Amino acid sequence: FDMKRVEGYRNFCNKLWNAARFINLQLSEIDGLGREESKDSADLWIRAKLKETSQKVNLYFDEFRFDLITQTIYDFIWNEFCDWYIEISKIRLSSQNYEIEEKKAILRSLVSTLEETLRLAHPIMPFVTEELWQQFKKDHKSKYESIMISNYPNEKVKINTKEFDDIEWVKQVVSGIRNIRGEMNIKPSLKILVLLKDGDNKDRKRSEEYEDLICNLSGLRSLKWIESNDKTPPSAINFHKNLKVLIPLEGLIKVKEEKERVEKNIFKLKKENESISKQLNNKKFISKAPQELVEKLMDRNKEISKELKLLDIQIKEIQKLL
Repeated sequence: FDMKRVEGYRNFCNKLWNAARFINLQLSEIDGLGREESKDSADLWIRAKLKETSQKVNLYFDEFRFDLITQTIYDFIWNEFCDWYIEISKIRLSSQNYEIEEKKAILRSLVSTLEETLRLAHPIMPFVTEELWQQFKKDHKSKYESIMISNYPNEKVKINTKEFDDIEWVKQVVSGIRNIRGEMNIKPSLKILVLLKDGDNKDRKRSEEYEDLICNLSGLRSLKWIESNDKTPPSAINFHKNLKVLIPLEGLIKVKEEKERVEKNIFKLKKENESISKQLNNKKFISKAPQELVEKLMDRNKEISKELKLLDIQIKEIQKLL
C-alpha cells in the first residue's frame, strides 16, 4: 500500500473533475452547443487520440492487463485530454478570431469527447465518471439512464493523418520551447522571441497556420523565420528533425550561472553514460539480465547521446555571450 500513489490518483480525479468544470463554465457562458462537432485540427486530433486509446484499452481487457488499462487511460486523460486539448480549447474559446457558431461547435466536440472518455474510464473509476456523466446528460443526451449500461467505446477509426500530424508537430515544438524555458528558469510570465531556421515547406506552412496557438501555449511575443545563411544570435536550440527552434539568450539568463549549470548536467550525464556502457559491455550481465531491462538501458544510452549533443551546442552558444 503506497499513500503517494493514492494521492496521485486523487490528483488524477481532481484533474478530470476540473476539466469537466471548465467545460461546464463554457456552457454557461456560450448559449448552446453547435449542431455538429468542430472540424478544427485540434478537435479531429483528440477524436483520433481517443479512438486510438480505446482500441488499446479493449485489447488490454482481452489480455487481462489491468495495469496497462489503467496506465493507458491515465496517460490519455492527464496528458492528451487535459494538458493539451483543454488548454488548446481555452485559447480558442477566448479568442476573438472565432465566431460564436465556431465556438459552439468546439463546445460540442468538448462535450462529446468528455462523454466518451468517461465511458472509457468507467470500469476503473466508476463513481466519479457516473457523477460527471449524469451532470452532462442534458448536453450529451444519451438514451441510456446510466453510464453503467451505455455502450463501451470500441470503434475502429482511420486516423486523419494531416490534422493528427499537424497537432503532434505543434506539441513537439511547444514542448521543446517549454523545456528550454524550464531548464533556464525563464519566468512563465515573460514573453520571449523564438526564431525558426532550416526545416522544410511543411514546417513553414504549419508555423503560419498555428502561429497563434504556438505563441499562446509557449508564452511568446513573436515567432519569426530566419534564412539558413543568416547569422543567428547566441541561442538555446531545440531540434525537430531538420527544423531548428532557437531562443535568443541575451538578457534572459545569468551567463556564468547558466554555464555552470550546463557543465554540471554534462558531467552527470557522462557518469551515467559510463555506468550504462559498462553494463552493456558486460557479457555476463547481458546474458542474465531480462531483455526488457537491456532494451531500456540501450534506449537510455541513445537518449543520453542526444542530450549530450544538445548540451554541447548549448555551451558553445553560452560562450558567445562571455
